[in-house]
Amino acid sequence: MAKGDNDEVLTLKSGLPSWESAGGGVTPRFILGFNMENTSNTVAGYFAQSGRGAFDTTESQKRVAIDFAFQVNRTRMFVRGNSQDATNTLAFRDDGASVGAITIGASTTGAIDSGALTVTVASGSLCNFLMDLSSSSSGSIELGTFTMQAQPT
Repeated sequence: MAKGDNDEVLTLKSGLPSWESAGGGVTPRFILGFNMENTSNTVAGYFAQSGRGAFDTTESQKRVAIDFAFQVNRTRMFVRGNSQDATNTLAFRDDGASVGAITIGASTTGAIDSGALTVTVASGSLCNFLMDLSSSSSGSIELGTFTMQAQPT
């Protein structure tokens, strides 16, 4: 196969490699991920998307201004332990509105995926996450790694 030019990318069509124009380039993507602490709360708690995933019942204490626009494509989390007696939700918050929520059923453990999402967030938005355990009357939940796949717009 011949060597490609600087403005070409290697592609595979019908099993055959070929060089094509790079076009507009690659759309950058990012994944935000963190671990959260174990909680036996039965309330709604907010946490920021950076640092330790510690809850706060006052949303304004956990908001972070995002200085670029982006689109959320998927959220995932791993629940290590769950003795909560009701369904709970984890949602990304964009200027105080819940979007891209993951539902965690009573006693559900393992990987939970939001499925494909198209949530656009404007530059300057105040963002955080909400873990709503208020429907539970007892039990605890141990949340593992949470990831959010997104791309700048």
